[in-house]
Amino acid sequence: MQQDPEFTSRLRIIMDRLGTRQQAADIAGVTVDAVIRYLRGGNQPGFVAISKLCEAANVSMHWLYHGNGPMELGETSPQSSVRGIPVSGFAESKDEGWYNPQSSSMQMTLDLPDPKAFATMVHGQNLIPEGIQPGFLCICSPMLKPVPGDIIHLRRNDGLCALRIFVAEEKDWLVLKAFTDRDEKGAQRAFEDRIKSSIITEIAPVVFVRRKA
Repeated sequence: MQQDPEFTSRLRIIMDRLGTRQQAADIAGVTVDAVIRYLRGGNQPGFVAISKLCEAANVSMHWLYHGNGPMELGETSPQSSVRGIPVSGFAESKDEGWYNPQSSSMQMTLDLPDPKAFATMVHGQNLIPEGIQPGFLCICSPMLKPVPGDIIHLRRNDGLCALRIFVAEEKDWLVLKAFTDRDEKGAQRAFEDRIKSSIITEIAPVVFVRRKA
């Protein structure tokens, strides 16, 4: 995905704070070539890379995305205040691996520049190998575009929802990944899930995971 030139300029400020491009790449967990592509505006780094870069440079993600508000972390920002966030739990449906959302809300402190962010309580075993256990709370951001390897929340046009690992988008199809339930030996098998893009009304990458108490 092509970056906005102003976003690229702000990202360059962050990179310059971190020293060499190799140092920035090490912090973000990507290659130097990837960092160079980011700074040329060829594609946008994923949320995990951005969060690591912003934390290391002491820069607000809200400032990076939008260009307004305080640049430095710790300064007063309306985006870091406590606010209500929608929360959905999952109830079983007739389609295995897809669930009916049951809505609620909670108060959270978020430094997240997406007013449409929401949280989903994990149900089922299909992401346990990725460290996502039933009962964990996944905070999702519809504003962000998924990159391969992201865990994403999907909503179908019939209202059913699911969590999957994003692999790729191929023409009219989303290529996703998940895992079967544990067998009698506790093993789980990865499987590919291909879904028509036309039946998906929302894709929201998971940006934070909160473990259950």
